[in-house]
Amino acid sequence: MNRQELENMLLNCVREVQELCGKTPTEITINTCPFEDLEAFDSLTAVETTELLSRKLEKLIQKKIHCGKNDVNLFFSKERKRPLNLFEVVNRIELLIEKSNGK
Repeated sequence: MNRQELENMLLNCVREVQELCGKTPTEITINTCPFEDLEAFDSLTAVETTELLSRKLEKLIQKKIHCGKNDVNLFFSKERKRPLNLFEVVNRIELLIEKSNGK
């Protein structure tokens, strides 16, 4: 899976969860910061989006992203001080995939 495919998958997952939660459709781009730019995007929505993305990734590349209490929060910086935009989220996912591959 290349970066563009990963970006598209993430954008689609964010859109899908927003729609499932009944949120007003809005333009979502790679520069969108979900916690700042999307209606009612919160920690629960982040977990739901991560879980949906993880299920899709698992089917394609046999990799699962865990999103429990002590796991990585894809949507916040490692220090959990700053919400990330979707470009940064893709960077984080790529690192997790590389790490799980032993690179």
